[in-house]
Amino acid sequence: MRYILLFIILSIFVPMTGAEAQQMTATKVPADERLEPLPRIIVDQPIHNAGEIEAGTTLAHEFAIKNEGSSPLSISEVRAGCGCIVSSFDQEIEPGKIGRVTITMKVYREWAGHSLQRTAWIMSNDPVSPQVRLTISASIKPAQDQPPAQP
Repeated sequence: MRYILLFIILSIFVPMTGAEAQQMTATKVPADERLEPLPRIIVDQPIHNAGEIEAGTTLAHEFAIKNEGSSPLSISEVRAGCGCIVSSFDQEIEPGKIGRVTITMKVYREWAGHSLQRTAWIMSNDPVSPQVRLTISASIKPAQDQPPAQP
């Protein structure tokens, strides 16, 4: 037991050789090489207010999606918050490029006189923001009734 304790004490206080010290020193890696290339999703305007629209129409908006990362951004799906939304999107966006997500929805006549706010979620391979929320809002005015046909 004494020998073990003596060995521990000596190994702490005896200086290392230059080769041992160099081996234990962390290797300096340039900042741009420390991390693997990653995608980075940016949506400058994730909220769109369509203003006042008529009931019974279709509302569509195209969101610009930028990849500010250093590897391709893959969009796996756009999850709608309700069944009234249909989406189309660019599945892959190269670094530094801009892609599109288009949200289209039917504005039902029953919604006349109300306001709406609907969301959809972009699912991507961005490790920092794997989900990004998009929102569309509008005020719905009643549809203009057609005058009755004259016999």
